Amino acid sequence: MRLTTSRFCRRPQPPSPPMKQHRKHQHYLCPLLPAKRALNPNATANGAANPALHLCSLSIFICSPKTYNDAMFSQKNNHIAYSFGLTAVVLLVVVAGYQMSPAGSFAETLFFALGGKMPEGLIQGAIYFCFFAALFGTNALNARLHREHVAYNARLLPETEQYVLYPEDVNQIKLNTIEVERHLGQSIITDLIKQAATKFRSNHSPAEALAMVETVSDMHRKTLEREFWLINTCQTLIPAFGFLGTVLGMAAAILNMGKVQPVVQATQTTGTVAAAVPQAVVSSADLSTLIDSLGTAFFTTILAIVLGIVVNVVVKRLETRVEDFLTGSKRYVVEHLVNRIHL
Repeated sequence: MRLTTSRFCRRPQPPSPPMKQHRKHQHYLCPLLPAKRALNPNATANGAANPALHLCSLSIFICSPKTYNDAMFSQKNNHIAYSFGLTAVVLLVVVAGYQMSPAGSFAETLFFALGGKMPEGLIQGAIYFCFFAALFGTNALNARLHREHVAYNARLLPETEQYVLYPEDVNQIKLNTIEVERHLGQSIITDLIKQAATKFRSNHSPAEALAMVETVSDMHRKTLEREFWLINTCQTLIPAFGFLGTVLGMAAAILNMGKVQPVVQATQTTGTVAAAVPQAVVSSADLSTLIDSLGTAFFTTILAIVLGIVVNVVVKRLETRVEDFLTGSKRYVVEHLVNRIHL
């Protein structure tokens, strides 16, 4: 039985035998686990972790980045394929709507603005592809954040005020975290707890454990930043394609203007004019070509601006959620694990 002399290091519960105290502590730390199931069947009789299990957990942490990167790139490839397919479907619908719309109607103008006229509509198709790829990427990151919040809400650390942790408690927290990780999968919060507990177990220094939390948190932040590469690329390409469509439309209008062949049309004679005065006018076909080129320039810009605003709002909201989660996870581990360690 261990008694403390400081009122700041007093446990809120009365002293109890070590095994009974650890069992109660396990039930508190792992509410998602079955109550009658052993939390660590590979642990030794005195509660210490089996070295083989410790090496296994380290090997999982070392080997996981390669597996994670393979899964990440595979997921990005799926997002690109889905974006291509969805873009093709949208273009087919828009082109069909443009072809079937009555000439000069609002529907024809609308489908033309959405890229219904080919090959000018390929610029709008590129904008659609970037838009869908960005949405698929943000949706995947939102799903991952949801899984991370499930692990965060598991309450793996004691949150009672003035609750202190001894070295054997830290070791038990690590074993409980490994067991929870088997049920919920790997997550940022479980990795922070495991690495901090492992570092403290090796040198019994809370300062070193705090430094490990900082290092691992920065590693996870950089990993999440790498997942934004496709989203950020598409976010940049949407206005770029809009500007490209504007330049191409204006260039086509200027070139078509140079190819216009004025038609000579004579005016009607009056009683005071002896002969008709010829006038040069532009044919309706040439005028329609100029209007289509200018329409491509302006409608492409409008489409890129609208979709770019949507993507920017979604991405900024996601970046805020990611930053808040990383900051909250690090604060949770520091406040409820590192700062509670008592030697």
